[in-house]
Amino acid sequence: MNPQAAQVWNFALAKMAEAGRYIEAGHDEQAKTQIAKAVYVGAGALLYLLGECPQERAAHEAAQEFISDMASQECSAAQAYAAARKILGMIAGLSPPEDPLPAP
Repeated sequence: MNPQAAQVWNFALAKMAEAGRYIEAGHDEQAKTQIAKAVYVGAGALLYLLGECPQERAAHEAAQEFISDMASQECSAAQAYAAARKILGMIAGLSPPEDPLPAP
């Protein structure tokens, strides 16, 4: 895998793991902060794999919209976590077959 993409993607997955620990501890706001970081940074991994292209821009726009929705709507951290896993899975699906991102 592209080393820069790997570093960014691993950071995103680590933030998701951290969010999971916050959820287990009942710290929803801290969990949501880590979820937002994971989704935004995870979308950035595509930049290293695809360069600037419609898929990369769409992933970043979706990440920004998700973060805004998560902040403005009443959703639990557990719901946001589940949605973020789906989004990261979709981002992984956009990676090129010759340089795939592992699913979260």
